[in-house]
Amino acid sequence: MEMTSLAKRVLGSFLAATMLATPVAACAAEESAISETNTATANESTDSAPKRQATELSVQYVGATDLSLNGARFVAANASRDKVAVVVWGGNRIIQQEAYKAALDLIDMGVPVAFVLAPDTNGLEGDAGFQIYAKSEPRFDGVVGTNNAKDLRPLVLQNALDAHKQAFPQHVATLTVR
Repeated sequence: MEMTSLAKRVLGSFLAATMLATPVAACAAEESAISETNTATANESTDSAPKRQATELSVQYVGATDLSLNGARFVAANASRDKVAVVVWGGNRIIQQEAYKAALDLIDMGVPVAFVLAPDTNGLEGDAGFQIYAKSEPRFDGVVGTNNAKDLRPLVLQNALDAHKQAFPQHVATLTVR
């Protein structure tokens, strides 16, 4: 195994351990389905009001760095069937964290999101490609370098919101009514 591949695996494992809000979806084969992980909690009240079901959103983390490029695309499309997926292709920890922070911002806004850490496409640690998927389709592609990492979070956030509005207009309507 090459050192760069080993380093990527270690970084992916480290990011999974440090950034996870939910269990990591395991991908034994490229065609394996992704398990959806939203946590449901019941709001109980002490009076006679009916019990309501509330959904607590969390970022679905998907580690796909060990897959081929096509395998990672398949995983990203699958993860975005009913949510927005923020896909980071390689990069370093700074870039990956900025994209993950954008995913957390989306959750705070009530937008369901998956964060997919995909294999590096160009071998350069100083930059990363990223995509926004929604309803199993790529909706935005971009590249950012470490020097512009501070611009990544707002860029991902805005493009993910745009993709969410286009792909899931019925969900946007419920978000704006609240």
